[in-house]
Parts: sequence; structure tokens; C-alpha cells
Amino acid sequence: MHIGWSIILPLSWVRVFWAPLISKGAHAIGLREKHWVASEMGMPFFPSDFPDCNAYSCFMANEAAVSNQKVERSPPDVRPWRVPIPPPWETIRHAFKEGPTRLPDKKTSILKLLKDESKFGPSLNGIAHFGYGRKLCFLRILLHAYKEGVFEEGAVVCAPQLTDISLLISRSGTDEGGLQMPQSAVRSYFKEQSPAKWELHKPEDAIARESHRWPIGFVTTGFVRGSKKPVAEALCEAVLLARLREEQWNNMPKKRRKEIYVLVRNLRSSSYRLALATIVLEQQEEDVEFL
Repeated sequence: MHIGWSIILPLSWVRVFWAPLISKGAHAIGLREKHWVASEMGMPFFPSDFPDCNAYSCFMANEAAVSNQKVERSPPDVRPWRVPIPPPWETIRHAFKEGPTRLPDKKTSILKLLKDESKFGPSLNGIAHFGYGRKLCFLRILLHAYKEGVFEEGAVVCAPQLTDISLLISRSGTDEGGLQMPQSAVRSYFKEQSPAKWELHKPEDAIARESHRWPIGFVTTGFVRGSKKPVAEALCEAVLLARLREEQWNNMPKKRRKEIYVLVRNLRSSSYRLALATIVLEQQEEDVEFL
């Protein structure tokens, strides 16, 4: 955001400064509006977009308490079901269990794997199978809806199948349906095992399994309502994202290799929306050169 001034005043002086500033055209905003401004500019906002810090944990604990109180005050017949707050980041490990995942060796960085197109192919040198005990590594991405969709904070980002992409791209704006999961599966996608601990549930029903898509990340900042160019921020697991891009780019012309297709589903929705994901780090050339 633009560089401005921070004014620290004794409490008794605030009104003396506040009134002249507002009368001269200054716009008063709160933390929510400041978050909106950051989102419009495609910039991370503290602490919402920094889930690895203590401030994020404290902030989300407060958000969870407020959400739970709101749910409890609702009449039982219209009470929404609980959703995980904060997002259950560790559940992304389950995506690695579905088949082999290529992982760079110790001499190859995640960034190099993402950038080097010569490595895209089935016979990659220096790529090993994934070990379940590995720490997760997340990359910040920007999400733009493909045709339609509003992405909320906490929405799950999933890996699409190639057939999903073809289906959703070929749909016209007025088509009904699209890619959806059964409503019963929406409620059980994440199951609360204990307070503040959620697990990913793999459906046993054949129909639910067919529409189940594995998570690779979560939206940390949702769309700003009314924005002319809505963009959401998310954090996605780097290896899963690289694997997904490899699969997609191997099946498209080189000139179309720009974004990565992902699926986004709001936690209380049964519909998957197609989105275009851009890796923030790759848009910051100075940072890439430094690395």
C-alpha cells in the first residue's frame, strides 16, 4: 500500500486531530477496510495471510469464537453447520497419499522446479517420490474466477482433473450444474475430531468419491464485494502445485502456459468453481533473481 504517516497521540488529543483531518477530506477506515485495500492491490494483509505466525493463531481463535457464538444464537432449524476456523492446513498431507508425487532433491529448489519447463515430463532427473513425513511448503497465489464464482475466506483450493477443466471451460454462462458434490459430502468433507482439530474425510459412497477433489491449499483473503477486478489470495502447497502445473502444461500449447487451473469451493457450498492461479513469487522478478 502507499506509504503514509503514523501518528501516535495521547488519548485526550485524538479528537483534536481527528476532526480537522476528517473535515479536510481524510477517509476514516478500520481494519476491515484496510484489508479490502490490500486485497484490491494484490498484497498480503497481516495477520490473515500469514498462518505460520502466532498473531494469526490468536486472530483466528477470536474469529472462531465469534462464529461459534453467532451459530449458537441462530434458531436450530436455520442454524448453519460448523466449518473449520482456521483452515485445517495439515489435512493437505492427505493429497500426497493419492499416487506418487514428484519432489525435487536437496540440490533442486521448489522455485527451480516451478520455473524450469525442461523438467516437465515423465522422466525427470533428480526427482524422488514423496515421503509422508516431509514438511509442507506453501506458496502465495492470486486467484481469479474463470467466468463466475465468488471466493470466500477459508475456501478450499483443490486439484482438478483434466476432465474437470474441459467440462467447466466448455460450459456457457447460463448452464446449470457444473461440477458439484453431494450436499451430504459437503458437511462431512472436514470432520471435527475435537475442539479446533479437524480431519479430512474420504467418502466411502461411490457417487461422493467421484466428485471428491483433494485439497492443495486454502483461501486466506476472499473477494472484496463490489470490486471491479475481484482477486483472492490463497496459500497452496508448492509440490502439489508444481505437480498440477506439470500435468496441465504437458497437455496444452506453450503459448497458453500462463496460469494454473485450480478448483475453489466455499466450505458451505457444493459447487466447485474453476479459477486461474498465479504464483506471486514468479511475478516479482527481483525476488526471483535474488533467490
